[in-house]
Amino acid sequence: ACVARTGVCRRCVLHPIALLHIMDADKREEVKDIFRKYDKNGDGGISIEELVEVMKALGRFTAPEVKKIFAHMDTNRDGSIQYEEFVNWVFGAGAKANLKARETILHSNDPFQICFYNFSGKGSDMDGKSFTKLCKDTGLINKAFTTTDTDIIFVKSIPKGARRMTLPQFEKACGLIAAKKGVDEQEIREAVMKCAGPVLAGTAADNVRFHDDKSTYTGAHKEAGSPSSRARTPAAEVEAYPFGPDAERLFRDFCGNRDDLDGKGWAKLCKDARLIGGGLSAPDADVIFTTVVAKVAGRGAGRMTWPMFQEAMTRLALKKQISPSEVEEMLENCDGPQLNATKSDSVRFHDDKSTYTGAHRDSSSPGSRPRTAPQEVEAHSFGGEAKDLFMSFSGNGQDLDGKGWAKFCKDAGLMNSKFTGPDADVVFTTVVAKTSGRGAGRMTYPMFEEALTRVALKKGVDVEVVEEAIANCRGPTRNATQADNVRFHDDKSSYTGMHAADSPTRSLKGSSSAPSFSGSPGSSPSRRRGSGAPEALPSYTFNDSVDRVFDDFCNGGRTLDGKSFAKLCKDAGLVNRSFSVTDADLLFTKVMKGKGRQMAIDSFYEALLGIAAKTGAEPQDVELRVINCSGPVRNATQADAVRFHDDKSTYTGMHNA
Repeated sequence: ACVARTGVCRRCVLHPIALLHIMDADKREEVKDIFRKYDKNGDGGISIEELVEVMKALGRFTAPEVKKIFAHMDTNRDGSIQYEEFVNWVFGAGAKANLKARETILHSNDPFQICFYNFSGKGSDMDGKSFTKLCKDTGLINKAFTTTDTDIIFVKSIPKGARRMTLPQFEKACGLIAAKKGVDEQEIREAVMKCAGPVLAGTAADNVRFHDDKSTYTGAHKEAGSPSSRARTPAAEVEAYPFGPDAERLFRDFCGNRDDLDGKGWAKLCKDARLIGGGLSAPDADVIFTTVVAKVAGRGAGRMTWPMFQEAMTRLALKKQISPSEVEEMLENCDGPQLNATKSDSVRFHDDKSTYTGAHRDSSSPGSRPRTAPQEVEAHSFGGEAKDLFMSFSGNGQDLDGKGWAKFCKDAGLMNSKFTGPDADVVFTTVVAKTSGRGAGRMTYPMFEEALTRVALKKGVDVEVVEEAIANCRGPTRNATQADNVRFHDDKSSYTGMHAADSPTRSLKGSSSAPSFSGSPGSSPSRRRGSGAPEALPSYTFNDSVDRVFDDFCNGGRTLDGKSFAKLCKDAGLVNRSFSVTDADLLFTKVMKGKGRQMAIDSFYEALLGIAAKTGAEPQDVELRVINCSGPVRNATQADAVRFHDDKSTYTGMHNA
C-alpha cells in the first residue's frame, strides 16, 4: 500500500517524470517551492554553495555532511542539482542515503518538524535523553512537568521494547505533555516551533590580563604578537676553541662506556666542574647542549660528541663572558664525576671488632668467616617407643618435616633455656642437609635418632635423659578452645524428652535391651583386641566381615583418615540423632589421641565400641550395621529420561540401523 505524507509510494523507484505525474497539483507545487527556495539565483540548478547555506540554516549539518548529500543528489556529476535530480533524491532510492536530510528538506517549511530533526542527532529519530533535552530547551520543564515525567511520557509514546522515538510518536508525546501540564496541545507545539535547536552550554574561560592584553608582552613575544607566532631564529655561528687533552680526558670520564655524552651527563659535568654560576644557570647549560646537538645532528638527537663538546664549551665561555682558556683551566681542575651516596652512621658493636664474641671473634668480619662442616656425631639407638612417637608426629609414618620436629621437641618437654626453638631448627637443618643435601625438608627415622643425639649434646645431658623424656610423651598435644560451662547441657538431670537418660529413643533402631558380650559364632580368635579399648568400655570380639568393610573405605591403603571414618559412619547408617557427624569427628580425635592421624583396625574396633557407648546400643547392633554396609556410597546426578534418546524405536536414518 502506498500510504505516506507525501502521497507518493516511497518503496517504488520511478523515473522523476513519472513521479511528477502521479503527484497531485498541490504536492507538485510544494516540491517546486522547495526547489526554488534552494535555487537562490534562479538559474534552474542548485550549487554546492547554495545547498550548504540553506542546510546549515535549517538544521545542524556540517559542511562535510552537506557535501556528501550533494554527491548523492548530483547523479550526472555536473556540479549542479537539476529539478529532476532533486525529485529523484527526495522520493526515490537516493532518499535512503540520508533520511534526516531528506525529511529536513521535504519539510523545510514546517518549524515543528525541523526542531524535531535538529534534536534527533544524525538519525531521523531520537532517544530518551534527546527527548528530555528538547523538553528542557523548549521551556516545557517546570513544577507541573518534571524530567521524571519526560521519561514516563517517552515510554508511553513508543512501542514496547523500542528505544527511539519517530516523528509521529513525538506528535503523540506532545499531546500527553499538554494533558500533563493541563494546557492546549497547540501551545506545546508553538513552544517547540520557537526552539531552533539544542542549546549548547560550555564553560567560558576567565579573562587573564597578561595573556589577553598584548601591550604587556615583552621580549620575543612583544615583536611577534603571540608566543606561538614568533619565527625561530637560527643559532649564531661560533668558531670552536681547541681544548687540550685534559679536557678531552674529562669528557671521556663523564661519557662512561660510550664515546658521546647525553644531556644528563653534560649537566653533571657543568656542575662538578663548577661551571654553573657567574652568569650561567642550569637552564642555560641545557639550552647550549640542545643548540649544539641540534645544529650538527639535527633536532631530536640527544648525544654530544667531542667536537660538539668543544663548540659547547666555547658557547659556555661566551655566555659567562670569560675566555675559553679560563674554562679549560676549570676543566683541568675537575677530578671527574663526583659520586654521592648516603654515609652510614658509626655503630660501635659493628665497627669495633674487639667487641666481637663467639665465631665472629675469630674472623675479621661477621660475613667473612668460612662455613664449617657440622660436627660428626654417632647416632644413639633409641627404643621402640621413640619410633612409635616418631610415627605419631610424622602423620604419614615415613618422614617428619621441620614443623613436626619443632612440635615434637615442645610436646616432649625437650625445650628449655639451653635448647630453644631456634636451636631445634638448627639441629633439624644440620641433620637433614648432611644426609639429603641443602634444600631438603623432611627427616627420616635414622636422621631422627641422630637429631635426638645432637639434642642431648646441645643440652649437655646424657642420652638417657632424652629417652626418659620420650617415654613420658603421650604424643602430639591437640590444642583447642575449651567451651564454657552450660547448665542445660552439662547437667543431665535437666534433660527432657528423648534426651532423658531413660528414653528408649536414645538407642539405635533395632537394638536389643539385653546386651551380650560373649561374641558371635562367626567371630575370629585372631581379632580379639579387648586390651586396646579404654577402661570404661567392655571388650568385644568383632566379626571378620567388619575388616572387609574397613578395607573398602581405606581407598587401597591400610588406614582410615577422619574424613573416611565419618563417611563410613554415615554410609553404614550409624549417624542419627544420637550420633551426628560432629560426634564422629570428636570420637575419631579422642581415639587417635597420641596415635597420629591415620586409624588402624585396632583403633577402629575401639571407635565402634565408643559409638555403642555414645548411642546406648549393643556392640552387636553396631557390628551388624557395619557388616550390612556394601561399601562407600557414590553420589552423582542422575540424568532425566529423554524419550528421543532412550526409546530406540524413534531412531531414524543411520541411527535406526
